[in-house]
Amino acid sequence: MTSENNAVPQMLTAEQLAKVLQVSERTLRRLISSGKIMSPTRIGRQLRWPLVEISKWIEQGCPVPGRLRKGN
Repeated sequence: MTSENNAVPQMLTAEQLAKVLQVSERTLRRLISSGKIMSPTRIGRQLRWPLVEISKWIEQGCPVPGRLRKGN
């Protein structure tokens, strides 16, 4: 039997994402408000970020969403 605590989440909460980015949740909210990070997906009342998309975004150097498209 495996523990659910050991499972890697596929959708990150604001708290988890802030830890990944090593910022406070308040700073994360500011990044969202200013459009510097992708908007979360709403699942009911919960906000979540797909781990796969966050990983890609970090690998690309954390570009501002939408800026890469304007040059194409």
